Amino acid sequence: MKPESLDGKRVLLIVIPRNTLQTAYFVAGIASWTGDELQVRSSSEAAPVVAKGARVTLQGFDPALLPRLIIPRYYHQVADVAKGAVACVVIFAPTAPVGALALRAPFFGLASGKDDTVVLMQGDPGI
Repeated sequence: MKPESLDGKRVLLIVIPRNTLQTAYFVAGIASWTGDELQVRSSSEAAPVVAKGARVTLQGFDPALLPRLIIPRYYHQVADVAKGAVACVVIFAPTAPVGALALRAPFFGLASGKDDTVVLMQGDPGI
């Protein structure tokens, strides 16, 4: 999904800090598209988590893919956070968001693609 189509919708934002690539942070909330960045606010009191990058890095994917991206040990925790989300966005960032669910090595595989996009490898959730 294009970043602008996420505006006003519930999104799961997955943040992978550059200094701790083995740990991912999961936060869900209402997205706001500013034209340059995607902001996700988990509650009216919380400061928004800001996702910056090339438009291609801020595109959302279907949450139905999560069981094939998140290892079974962590899937239910992530699914709880993602409840009601219409899309997931995954980014590399300089720091971790405060108050997000932190999981160590939650993916079947992780790589960096063109334009600093995060590439998540699919696996078999039955293993």
